[in-house]
Amino acid sequence: MNQRRRRYRSIVLSPQDIVSENYKKYLGGKAEVWELRGSFQLYFLKKMGLQPSCKLLDIGCGPLRAGIHLIRFLNQGNYCGVDYNESFIRAAKKIVEDNGLSEKKPTLHSVNNFDFSCLNGNFDYVIAFSVLNHCNRFQQHHFLKVVHKTLKRNGRLYITHSHWFDESMLRRTNLSLMRVFKQPGDIDQELRMPDWGFPESSDVYPILELTT
Repeated sequence: MNQRRRRYRSIVLSPQDIVSENYKKYLGGKAEVWELRGSFQLYFLKKMGLQPSCKLLDIGCGPLRAGIHLIRFLNQGNYCGVDYNESFIRAAKKIVEDNGLSEKKPTLHSVNNFDFSCLNGNFDYVIAFSVLNHCNRFQQHHFLKVVHKTLKRNGRLYITHSHWFDESMLRRTNLSLMRVFKQPGDIDQELRMPDWGFPESSDVYPILELTT
C-alpha cells in the first residue's frame, strides 16, 4: 500500500469535521472545486448512458463528493457507494441524512481489499474515480480479477487516472476493454476540463471503459 493510501485510511473524521465539511480538504482540489468535480462524474456517466433506472456502484465513494449528485439523479435504491475508510462511510451516511436523501435509500459500505461480497445484486455501471492510481501493482491486478463479480452481463466499468494500465492486465479477468478516453474531446468535443474544476491537462485521463 502506498503512502497516500495509508494516510487516507488513517483519517478519522469527528462529528464536527462532518458538520464543518472539513472532509473536503482530503480530496484533490479541496473545497474550492468540490461541487464541480463531484458533478463532473455525473456528467460523464450520463454521457455514457446512465439513466435513473440504472444501478450504480461507486468504488472509493469517500464522503460523497460525486455520490451526492448520483444519489439525487438515480431512482431509489440504485446507488451503492463503498470505501475502505470507515470514517468516510460514517460521514457519507450523515451527509445523506443532512441532505434529505434518506428516502433514496442509498447503500453505503466499508470494504477492505476490494472485497465486494457484501453487495447484493449486479450493477449496470461501476466507477472507480481516482482509486487504482493510488494502488500498487498487486492491488490493481486483484481489483481487475474480482470487480467483474459486481457487474451485470454487458455492464460498464469506468476507471479514471489509468496511466498505469496495460491491456495485458486483463488476462484471466473476465473483462474486455471497450474504449479508452485519452482526452476531453473523446467524450464531447465541447468538453473543457476547467469548467469542471480540473486543470486543462487533467490527469483524469486516460479513462478506461471495460465490460464483462
